[in-house]
Amino acid sequence: MLLSEFFSTASPSSVFNMAMKKIKNDERCHAILGENLKGFGDPHSRVRKRLEHQYMVAGVDYLRVVFHIEGSKRSGLVSCDLKKSKSGWKTRYIIINLQGFPPGKITIEDNRHDTDNEDLPDIDYSDIDVSLSDDEAK
Repeated sequence: MLLSEFFSTASPSSVFNMAMKKIKNDERCHAILGENLKGFGDPHSRVRKRLEHQYMVAGVDYLRVVFHIEGSKRSGLVSCDLKKSKSGWKTRYIIINLQGFPPGKITIEDNRHDTDNEDLPDIDYSDIDVSLSDDEAK
């Protein structure tokens, strides 16, 4: 498992690094969370391990990585979800749920509509007759 984490394009470490890079490049995160952004795993664990979860839905692989983020003003919980498609791993979303008051979230990226629909079969409905028969029209 350790070797696959370093060589896989969708390892938990690479997902964490990709998400942190996008978060650090987002102006809203600096305005809301503050400067000196740092990401880490469970703050109550000695090893501070990130929560990672691989799951499958209808034969499609998914990877979710959840970690804490902290800035000089606020902190939050980052959820990053990827989907394996025919062309490789694609980011479904990166969302920060803010902790403390006022509650809120920062959506860094949300591609769920595109990634969830890309593997659906293309069905041509142009040949279907939708005209109503005389009985149905009454």
